[in-house]
Amino acid sequence: EARREAEARREAEARREAEKRAEAEAREAEARREAETRREAAKSAQARAEVEERERAAAAARQAAQAEAEAEARAREARTEAEERAKRESVMARAKAEAEANVAAALAAADAETDLHHVAPPAAAGESVAEARAWFYLDEAAESVGPLDADALVGLLHAQVVAADTPVWSVALGGWTELLQVSELAQIASSTPRSQTALWHYLDSGGRTRGPNFQAEVVSFIVSGALHAHSAVWSKRLGEWRLVADVPELSCALP
Repeated sequence: EARREAEARREAEARREAEKRAEAEAREAEARREAETRREAAKSAQARAEVEERERAAAAARQAAQAEAEAEARAREARTEAEERAKRESVMARAKAEAEANVAAALAAADAETDLHHVAPPAAAGESVAEARAWFYLDEAAESVGPLDADALVGLLHAQVVAADTPVWSVALGGWTELLQVSELAQIASSTPRSQTALWHYLDSGGRTRGPNFQAEVVSFIVSGALHAHSAVWSKRLGEWRLVADVPELSCALP
């Protein structure tokens, strides 16, 4: 009986030892699995971090390239604008100098007063202009200009190319008379809006002076696109070259 009890105790002890070993092996296996899981997680996290870092670097490079391209485009646009502005200013300065030289020459030629009683009729006043509607006037150099019709002559008056006391001549008058002393011309002048007869000059794309043109013609050039906001224009009323955009009666026609 004692032997059987001892044998039972040994068997129970052996089972307990086996169970302990099994439990230890199970814990060890679980620990190995957890460690492997942690290693895999760490590898995945590192891989994701590397991908994210590469993506951030690529995005930064793209932004830098875009910023550089935009800066270069702005600089190129600024250079182009500066060159165009310098060109316009040069053209306008040259045109202004030419206009001032022409005015100075005209004023110098007009220093001596003209005695109308001793001015001969216009040389062009022959049979081809013998009707009463053919008009001539004396410019500032006392040179005869014409023939013109009455409307055109009044247009020059409104444009300040001629003045109220500018000498005019026609076959019907038979002599030189101040413009507004002629009833026909005075009547047309009082009934014709100044805006319809104002004369303008403008600079073409090559910087050459064009004109004179009536305001309606200049407006049609703007509407058609032949002239634009930065085109230079001149009239005697302005007294200087200006951009279309700076002249209210013309800028209203800009698109």
